[in-house]
Amino acid sequence: MSFNFGLSDGLMVFAVLAAIAAMVLAFIFLVPEKRRAKLNGFGKFIHDTLNFKYLIISKVLQAFYIFSTAFVIIGGFFMLFQTDFFGRWMGGYGLLVMLLGPIIIRVVYELLMLSLLLVQNVISINRKLRNQNDEDGKEADIFASPDLSGFKATFRKQQTSNPNAGARFCFRCGAPLDPYGNCPNCDANRGPQNPMTPPSDNNPNG
Repeated sequence: MSFNFGLSDGLMVFAVLAAIAAMVLAFIFLVPEKRRAKLNGFGKFIHDTLNFKYLIISKVLQAFYIFSTAFVIIGGFFMLFQTDFFGRWMGGYGLLVMLLGPIIIRVVYELLMLSLLLVQNVISINRKLRNQNDEDGKEADIFASPDLSGFKATFRKQQTSNPNAGARFCFRCGAPLDPYGNCPNCDANRGPQNPMTPPSDNNPNG
């Protein structure tokens, strides 16, 4: 008994270590998306399975639904020919089971399928968006950080075109600037023109 007990413990430890090794190898060679193109048909199936790109629970629920409905109808039909412990005919209960049983089962499974159908629709929409972005030469990634390069370029352009940007007071007259960086005195007199350059110390008229 003790030998068998020790052998089972050793096999259990070996199974745990083997499972850990399989997990590491799967994360290296099968799970990454960039590895999918290099895999064969079976490897792509394993890749999709490990990344949950398809769901089998819908088929499982469908099988249980068909089994439950058939069981209720067949069981209700057999009740037409049976009597209970007191000798009373059970045909009335059988008819109720045959009529109401499938409806109740249908409602229960529809409630279970609501969340599953929602997930399937989200996966379908995500797949369509990925395909559209792939056509444009980009890979869809809902977890990717937003591209702020255009915003940064626009901000630099505004900083270059408006020397008052980021300042609180006009460099010409010292008046407070409005929220857009315009001077209520200088810019109002000049109209829609580019800001003047600051006065230079080398100006002979100054």
